[in-house]
Amino acid sequence: MRFSTDGFAGCLVSHSCFKALLAGSRLPKTISFSLLATLLFTAPSRGTGPDVIVSTIGSGFQKYGTVGDITGYAVTTVSCNIGTTSAIWLDTNNQHPVIGQNMYRYKVVDGAGRFEQIGMSWLKHGFCAADASGPNCGSCSPDGNCDWLTVGCTDTYGSGLNGNQSDLGPKSDVNAYTGVFSYPFPTEGQTGNAIYKRLQIHNADLDPAQNPGASYYCDVHYIPTDENHNERFNNTSWRPTTVGTFSGGGWNLAFGGTTHQQESAIEAWPTVESGVTLVDGFVPSEGRFILGYKVTEIVPDTTWHYEYALYNMNSDRSAGFFYVPFAVGTNLSNIGFHDVDYHSGEPYSSADWTPVLGGGNLTWATDSYTTNVNANALRWGTTYNFRFDADRPPFAGLVKVGLFKPGTPTSLNFSALVPNSCTCPGDVNNDGTVSGRDIAALVDILLGNVSASPCADLAASYNAIDLADSDAFVDMLMGEFGCP
Repeated sequence: MRFSTDGFAGCLVSHSCFKALLAGSRLPKTISFSLLATLLFTAPSRGTGPDVIVSTIGSGFQKYGTVGDITGYAVTTVSCNIGTTSAIWLDTNNQHPVIGQNMYRYKVVDGAGRFEQIGMSWLKHGFCAADASGPNCGSCSPDGNCDWLTVGCTDTYGSGLNGNQSDLGPKSDVNAYTGVFSYPFPTEGQTGNAIYKRLQIHNADLDPAQNPGASYYCDVHYIPTDENHNERFNNTSWRPTTVGTFSGGGWNLAFGGTTHQQESAIEAWPTVESGVTLVDGFVPSEGRFILGYKVTEIVPDTTWHYEYALYNMNSDRSAGFFYVPFAVGTNLSNIGFHDVDYHSGEPYSSADWTPVLGGGNLTWATDSYTTNVNANALRWGTTYNFRFDADRPPFAGLVKVGLFKPGTPTSLNFSALVPNSCTCPGDVNNDGTVSGRDIAALVDILLGNVSASPCADLAASYNAIDLADSDAFVDMLMGEFGCP
């Protein structure tokens, strides 16, 4: 089943259903008619034209050296054109792909998982597509012209080329959605110390003693310049990575599994931690975000940890704030933020987003675009994390992501678990009193006749209205009483 659309309505879609549509496979049998209607107007269909993916990351890491606590790396990348026409690969102008390399880490802290980006590189500028056959790419018939990557063919850049400083340009020069960049690109031909422009990772972020039980994931992102709208959302792949011995001032890295094609590294998070949910969000006629989240009960019936990871795949408009609602009276603690360092002269600020509590919401934000165009916005190819503990269990709600650069819309809403907003548990019909009058409202919820109310979610497991909640409600009906 395939669906065609002319564009995106800025909204969210089920991540798994979006992937099914993008791959042209069957939708899950459990898909609802309302979700199907949403997908019809939000999810892209596969079209015609070039379609460049990362078919292989490997076969190993090249370690270039260490400056201070930071080590520089590069990996081999293999691209593949699974489209219907050749992809342009001209190195005499700005019509060639650029390639980014990233590193992610998953670890458990105080009983809750964290999936964070810990490294990024500048962008390798492509040249001369050497058509070759490769696994999982198709039937390759080389055309003998290295200005194009032929359909069904692969092109390989070894770690030496992807780490060649002369060919690395800044991310700030590239619009990841359109593929447009300057030519010649800034600092072309410029070299520096061992880590300059390369994939930079702090040694402390790899140290097994400081990160016990952690797992790592290398992510590679190609930005072609000639893909159609619907082919711009599968240009990343990831591969598990292992940390070896420490030598020459830095940790040795190796690959520990196969390449997961057409997936971003954030899609590794649900594979290593159960209960993680991913939600897609699209800026109309522009880029894609993926929100990952997980709520962990860390003190039974007392404290829950809320962990959010927001990945900007290719939105040039970027993100400038992250907003989570909660009920007045909710106690929040351990509020945290994590980003990844820009480096090598990128113009962007490195200031952490500032969390602000007030008015029933928690908002992290960077400076506005009008205040500082080079503020630390969540720009393409990067993931930022937002976290806190709360004394309320989770319930279905919306988190809001503000878009940094001017345009319409100004924000995106993502369906996610947030702290329960009910101020009077048991008041299912919202009349200010817990009484027998709430019974009918609770029955309607249990029968699926109406949407769930946060005030009906009275017992674990939370965010699911079930018989345990009805038992808890009966226990409350010892007598009619008003809300606190």
